[in-house]
Amino acid sequence: CRGKGVTLVAGGAKIPDTLKAVEQLLKNGLVERVAVGGLVGFVFALAKYGIVNSLLKREVERGGYLPYIERARQTLSKYGAQIYTPIDFAVDQNGRIDVDIYSLTQVPLDIGRSTVLQLKEIIEESEVVIFSGPMGYIEDDRFAVGTTELLKAAANKRLILGGGHTILAAEKAGVLEKAYHVSTGGRAFIQTIGGEEMSAVKVLLTSAKKFWT
Repeated sequence: CRGKGVTLVAGGAKIPDTLKAVEQLLKNGLVERVAVGGLVGFVFALAKYGIVNSLLKREVERGGYLPYIERARQTLSKYGAQIYTPIDFAVDQNGRIDVDIYSLTQVPLDIGRSTVLQLKEIIEESEVVIFSGPMGYIEDDRFAVGTTELLKAAANKRLILGGGHTILAAEKAGVLEKAYHVSTGGRAFIQTIGGEEMSAVKVLLTSAKKFWT
């Protein structure tokens, strides 16, 4: 597998583009594993575990997430063993509270601490980490925890960063200078890695594996 040892950490709110990127990267064997967070992770979690209560169903319908959940479900049916979805989330209930997927009644603002630990283990086992999109609402420090923790773990690997929010979070976490490559265009970066032609990503991954010292 050309992508052996390569993990994509995919978050943010650009759900359609990211769903396409995840499927294409796995289909083409350019990544071994995908860890999802942000609204992307929320959609994948609902695709895996279902919409567990009426309050959450109302939020999902209001947000227009149903078509994305179906697309994520199809992706999981093909590549579920390689995709790591959140098992808990953080919400704002007079402060940050972590809840498991079955207790979730609203759109989350971060991945939960159990998910952070799980995804850090995935990163630790990786050689190259492509980090595109935050795990939560990083504008509020209470909900930047997941993004910060995973970026710090990924800084010990050959790290490729994509998107303005990811770069901002990496700067705040003190790991920006440790990145092997930085792409400022978030949507463009996602579209590039999600497209049929992935020569740019192939070059980056080959270079990261061969020449990183």
